Amino acid sequence: MNSARTDRSSRCTAVIELVTDTAVLPDALKTVFQRSGIRLAGVHRCRKHGSALQLKSKQPVLVLMQDDLPDAVMEQLLSLQQPVWFVDWDGESVQPVVKTLIHKLQPQPSVEQTVTVSEDPVSADYNETAMPTTWLLAASIGGPEAMRNFLSRLPGDLPACLILAQHIGREFQNQLVQQLDQASPLPVRLMAEGMRHAPQQVLVVPSDQQIRLDDEGRFRLKPGKHRFTPCIDQVVSGLLPQLGNELGMIVFSGMSSDGVAGSHAVHVAGGPVWVQTPETCVVASMVEGTMRKTETGLAGSPDELADMLVSVYH
Repeated sequence: MNSARTDRSSRCTAVIELVTDTAVLPDALKTVFQRSGIRLAGVHRCRKHGSALQLKSKQPVLVLMQDDLPDAVMEQLLSLQQPVWFVDWDGESVQPVVKTLIHKLQPQPSVEQTVTVSEDPVSADYNETAMPTTWLLAASIGGPEAMRNFLSRLPGDLPACLILAQHIGREFQNQLVQQLDQASPLPVRLMAEGMRHAPQQVLVVPSDQQIRLDDEGRFRLKPGKHRFTPCIDQVVSGLLPQLGNELGMIVFSGMSSDGVAGSHAVHVAGGPVWVQTPETCVVASMVEGTMRKTETGLAGSPDELADMLVSVYH
């Protein structure tokens, strides 16, 4: 028993930076770090209305927050080059922290091992045999037309959950859902509190809500105020902790910088990022910003992207 514990500790040895809104770290959490051989390069206290963090190194960042991150801090974290690990934390429990550290700090598999799909979606390596279980569709101006064309070409048995973050006013979101549902073989619904993550559906993020996917695979919503509604970067931060590299992202037509940092975070986590070709966008600034920030994969018109998505599953 002792040797097994020693082996695990040696595998987890690392240097990380910690971001938290807790004034005093629980002793149990300190013990986890010590026994795992983890050294904290810095501990950053994040207040509700705090400014950007002064990170001291290029080490991975572990984020343990009970409340929402300030927009400035969220944008900073999503734009970092190093890994950022978000943990849904209650301020005391160490189990979710231990789970994250085990998944993220274990040794990288050999080339032979990477062709084997892990049973754990968070630690599975992205490759041709391990397509994402979830795709975030990000769009702004020109998005509704692109979505109608894209969704109309998908089969009703697509083995993935599609989540649409479309910048739109609250008064128009129900109309958008109805129009897309009429065009799509997949059912299109407005995401609601407690809905379960499942394939073969399209869930539209409400414009005035922040979302989070919990440990039981259910979506949790609460009111949120952002410059863009819904906030694409916030949606990414609410999905990545549970999905990891099982989250892919497709950026469509839009005029904003929202989603640029989020797409980079998806890429860093190991998920694919595709884009609509700029010449087919009504406004291409969101796509072009993503292409400047992130190494994107496939690109095409909405019709072509749909055909590409179908081809990788069938």
